[in-house]
Amino acid sequence: VTLSAAGWTKADAGYTQTVNLNGVLSSDWPHYGVVYSETPATALQEKDAFARVDDLRTDDGSVTFVCYGDAPEQDLMIQMEVNR
Repeated sequence: VTLSAAGWTKADAGYTQTVNLNGVLSSDWPHYGVVYSETPATALQEKDAFARVDDLRTDDGSVTFVCYGDAPEQDLMIQMEVNR
């Protein structure tokens, strides 16, 4: 999935971004990580942005990423492995 820098919404405790993901269930517990650019300067920006992503929550058909502090200012490509 892609997390857009402009896609974050202010929440009670930080920011959230929800993306549709067919097949995911509310009971799933995904492992996730960032897919870094091959350009070192961009990868460093992605690393700093990904450090702001603190949690994720699943729902049937979607995943919500949570930042308890500031939202990332860089688009992020996220890879996930869903465990049931």
